[in-house]
Amino acid sequence: MFKGVLEARTKYSFTDLLSKVSIDACIRRGLKRYPKDSSFRISRIDEHHVVKYGPDVDLHEAETMRLIAASTSIPVPTVHRAWKENQTTYILMDYVHGIPLDAAWAGMSQRTKDFVIDQLKAYVDEFRKLPCPLGDGAVCSAVGGYLRDNGRCGSETFGPYSTCDEFHHFVHGQRTLDDIRMFLGTEELVEFHSRPFPRSRFTHGDLAPRNIMVDGAGTGKIVAILDWDASGWFPEYWEYIKAKLMTRMPLEWDLRIKEFVGDYEAEWKADGVVRKFCGLDLDGDRRQ
Repeated sequence: MFKGVLEARTKYSFTDLLSKVSIDACIRRGLKRYPKDSSFRISRIDEHHVVKYGPDVDLHEAETMRLIAASTSIPVPTVHRAWKENQTTYILMDYVHGIPLDAAWAGMSQRTKDFVIDQLKAYVDEFRKLPCPLGDGAVCSAVGGYLRDNGRCGSETFGPYSTCDEFHHFVHGQRTLDDIRMFLGTEELVEFHSRPFPRSRFTHGDLAPRNIMVDGAGTGKIVAILDWDASGWFPEYWEYIKAKLMTRMPLEWDLRIKEFVGDYEAEWKADGVVRKFCGLDLDGDRRQ
């Protein structure tokens, strides 16, 4: 079925083969490319492997997946190689056989949905225990470096920060809390962000159902969690903010987010003030 560069009878292993041929040739032979409207692509190049590539793909994502695979029981695709060529980064990883949760959720029984939520809570609790390489309270990536968060913080990299307060200053658009008070006349955000945030916790940063793969047998078993590009250590409430911002699901899912990441509704409201102050109309992209 797969001829040429992917021919099974070659004496080289799959990963060796990719180091000896043009990755562009493999991508051209890819079985599937998506998404078309993104700054990255995922090409399924044979039955068991995909390549994620593009100018906004970062080697930190590969390192994060390796960290999660080595340090937790959370199912993630195995990363075989990751490299940068010119301005494009490539991550060669296993293809996950399963169904995205956003496609499966509506047809699940209540018992199966509860099982999915229970698994997610266990996985979130597990990765939140990972120690931050820069110390508790720091905001950084899996390798202690800069972060990416296209869904909330824009397309540019940011950080790392030694404290959550430094991160909040960045989130506020470099404005002080007094600036925000004068502009909006609100004390809610000021009071919230004036209190100390001593803890940062490892955060996936995009726990939307499209990134949660379940098995095709209808059991609800999670077979992989995908897209770790926005992950790292953040204030512990950040997972809740991102999970609500990045989902495009019915209200039922939105109401259940707190069951697996905790209830940070006050923090959500405070971040809404920040988004308003900074002119970020992100709520318009959410579907209930």
